[in-house]
Amino acid sequence: MHPLIHYILFWFKSQNNLYVHSPFVFSFYNEVLKREKSSAKIAKLKEYYITNKEIVKKFDLGAGTSLKTSSVCEIFRRISIPTKYGRVLSNITEKFGAKYVIELGTSLGMGTAYLCEGGAKTVISLEGNPYILEIAQSQLNPLFPQATFLQGDFKETLPIALGKMPQVDLIYFDGNHRKIPTLEYFEMSLPFIHNQSIFIFDDIYWSREMTEAWEIIKSSQKVTLTIDLYRMGIVFFDPAIREKQDFWLRF
Repeated sequence: MHPLIHYILFWFKSQNNLYVHSPFVFSFYNEVLKREKSSAKIAKLKEYYITNKEIVKKFDLGAGTSLKTSSVCEIFRRISIPTKYGRVLSNITEKFGAKYVIELGTSLGMGTAYLCEGGAKTVISLEGNPYILEIAQSQLNPLFPQATFLQGDFKETLPIALGKMPQVDLIYFDGNHRKIPTLEYFEMSLPFIHNQSIFIFDDIYWSREMTEAWEIIKSSQKVTLTIDLYRMGIVFFDPAIREKQDFWLRF
């Protein structure tokens, strides 16, 4: 019920490019949300996962729901990022020139692939489940050599990833859809941002907890602009944006 209520609210608040007056957001809408492109590498990954019936042990959805076992194709069908939003990741990475990227929540690596396709020089992806990470690495390593992986609890692996980066251009948070951990990862990452850094939070209306976390993140003094796509929340820190603004965009 929570996602449905907030989807209705989102629909009434959101705009498309015809009603956006901010030049920055208008450019974002047309160059990120409306731009479509294809990728042979990503198509190859999808084809492999859709037909793979291999069983993955101890699979955790990362939001309070878990499966003792699940097939690769079922995991792909249930939680892999939809193409529409995968393109958002790729287009944001490309438009804003994000070279050093961290991802929390590898899963099968589809988000990783889209970030790499956007031109990232280095992507460090974090995953808690060693079984699913082994599958993702086996497929991504030959296709995207700029991607490396860390397995373990995010509280331990995120500081390692942050320390490895010469700068942090983009962080994609898609690994734990609970309020307190999400806010902890946000606060842990803030000391490493620069003016053009971007944070992307997935499933911001998945639960009441995630929505509460999103509202707290929006209120941070360091945040200057947010874009709400319903599924994703995108955060900018550029101090050149003098007046704090929040936008809701549908596409």
